[in-house]
Amino acid sequence: MDEKLSAVEREKLYTEYLKVEGFQPDPDEDGVVCFYKGDRHLHLPIDQDPDFFILSLLEVLEEDQAIDRARLARAANFVTAESKVAKVCLNESGKVVINVELFCAPPEAFKSIFARCLSELEAAHDKFLKAYTA
Repeated sequence: MDEKLSAVEREKLYTEYLKVEGFQPDPDEDGVVCFYKGDRHLHLPIDQDPDFFILSLLEVLEEDQAIDRARLARAANFVTAESKVAKVCLNESGKVVINVELFCAPPEAFKSIFARCLSELEAAHDKFLKAYTA
């Protein structure tokens, strides 16, 4: 029987990996490892399910940009349907969020797919902005 990593252990795993990859991770008190790639603010939330991996991109639209919900829905649906793992949605505070979500067991296996997840997230971001502003 294999032991599951605790949330604290997964936070440490993500933080150490991101440092090795040249990022500056900043775990917060809510169990989210935050970091930047360029000007993009990314999150690695620590889910209760130790086999569930989430990489999130926040602040997709400018803070002061008016949101056209119909256009947003069309662009979000288009990108989500086209992507294998990315989901575009509005979070609880009405901001656009793009997530890459997948099961990854054991949790350490995320290292082998992280670069591809990051690439998918960036591609979804670019597709969303193009679709939303078209």
